[in-house]
Amino acid sequence: MHESAHIHADDFAQRLIGIHDRNQLIEGLRQWNTPSAARVCAYFALRHRFAEDQLQHALERGVRQFILLGAGLDSLALRRPALAKEVRLVEVDHPDSQRWKLARIEELGLETPSVIYVGVDFGTESLAVRLEDSGVKLDQPTYFSWLGVTQYIDRAACDATLRLIAGRPQGSEVVLDFIVRNDLLAPPERAFSEAAAGGSAARGEPWLTYFDPSELEEHLAELGFTKIERLTPQLAASRYYAGQPADVTPLEAWQLVSAKI
Repeated sequence: MHESAHIHADDFAQRLIGIHDRNQLIEGLRQWNTPSAARVCAYFALRHRFAEDQLQHALERGVRQFILLGAGLDSLALRRPALAKEVRLVEVDHPDSQRWKLARIEELGLETPSVIYVGVDFGTESLAVRLEDSGVKLDQPTYFSWLGVTQYIDRAACDATLRLIAGRPQGSEVVLDFIVRNDLLAPPERAFSEAAAGGSAARGEPWLTYFDPSELEEHLAELGFTKIERLTPQLAASRYYAGQPADVTPLEAWQLVSAKI
């Protein structure tokens, strides 16, 4: 169980997005048309905390290559600069998003000299080819963090990425998040997810892929993953949500899973 009220501490997140205080952040999330900005913030913190907890376990078992798929504004390289010197740290994202992030890092006077940046359009380009062209060693055990991507690409593109990861050497792992199918949700959670999806579509980013959690676990096993752990809302509450406000509860609609080779 987490010992403080903070699920995840990130001193760079607000600086990267240009927001200077918590109230401004909450107001921005309200404009997304999501029913609970606090729950959204807690989920975003949760997914990075869980992914970085799993990363630490991977490092302890000797993995020395870490690939962030859909890296976005992830700040790990800024928060832990020594890590990028110890492991091959690769950030993968759409070229436009990556250019914006790198420009923002420069504007803030920050540096990430040890990071390998790889621009990829997950929907149209071969991830394997782009990684190999960038010097990534696909024959080495690798830890993958894949957050905030699967809902924006179609199922075929999701499966292509999962098959690529499943083909890595023993000891490799992926942590990914996914959106639960609306028909599997209770009405309040369905309304929450539908509102968030509507806001995303209005910004030109429609959600394309949803999952049945049980079927996803079975599919991961079929692909060759041997140890699969879904961070259910119940597990999330027991591990990470101690000290949170009473109305900040784990989301049923957005969940996380770890799968190892």
